[in-house]
Amino acid sequence: MSSTVDDKMEYCSLSDLTVGALRDFYLDLDDLHDLCSTMVDYYEKEQRTTLGSDKYLNLVESEVFLVKDIASSACEMLQKYKTVINAFKRCRDDRELARKELSKPKKK
Repeated sequence: MSSTVDDKMEYCSLSDLTVGALRDFYLDLDDLHDLCSTMVDYYEKEQRTTLGSDKYLNLVESEVFLVKDIASSACEMLQKYKTVINAFKRCRDDRELARKELSKPKKK
């Protein structure tokens, strides 16, 4: 099931974030996902390719450069979206606290 950026923004109503920041976060997250999907594709092709062939070496080289791109993108996101990430952490903490409260035995 694929959700649009707008669907994701509506689902996570994080009051202390701007719509633009959340939208940019999801767009960059989609880009990071695309890079990771490409890595999986390269890896699967590498597994089916003859070891030592030119095609194999090209795939391995592509994987190496892609690892750098993935790491750079992830690091940039950690810096750029610190407030978004912290807001999601708070939401998770609030949700877990509410779940614990619901599971506590009721006092008589």
